[in-house]
Amino acid sequence: MIGQDVATMLGLISTGLIAGLFFAWEVSVIPGLVRVGDRAYVQTMQHINRAILNPVFLLPFLLTPAFLVVAAVMADGGAVAWLIAAAVLYAAGVLGVTMTRNVPLNNELEQSDADTSAELVASARHRYETGWNRWNRLRTIAALGSFALAALATLSS
Repeated sequence: MIGQDVATMLGLISTGLIAGLFFAWEVSVIPGLVRVGDRAYVQTMQHINRAILNPVFLLPFLLTPAFLVVAAVMADGGAVAWLIAAAVLYAAGVLGVTMTRNVPLNNELEQSDADTSAELVASARHRYETGWNRWNRLRTIAALGSFALAALATLSS
C-alpha cells in the first residue's frame, strides 16, 4: 500500500537523520570539545544549542514518532510491532531524555556568562559537560535502536 510505504519511509528516514546526527556528535563533536578550554567550550555549546533550534532539525526530531505510529496504524503483519517499538523507544529514549535531561542542562548553561571569571566558567562547564554527554550517549543509543527497529519493519512488510 503506497500510503503505508510513504509513512514507513518517512519514519525510517527521520529516525535515521536523528540517529546519524547524534552518532556524528558522539564520535566527532564531543571528542573535539573535550580538547578546548572552558571558555571556548561554554561559548561553543551556547551557540550550538541556539543554532540547532531550527525547522530542519526540529521537524524530523519532533515528527519521527508520529511518522512511525501512522506507519504502524497502516501496516499489517510483523511490521506493526517493529514500528510501535521504534516509536516507543524514540519517544522515551530520544524525546523524553532530551526534554527531561539535555534541555534543562542547556537552559542552565545558557544562563552562564562565558565572559566571567575563569573559575565560574570552569564550574559551569563541569556542571554541564559530564551529565549532558551521558544523556546524549543514551539518546544516541535509543535513536540508533529506533532506527534499527524501523528498518526491521521494512523487512517485515
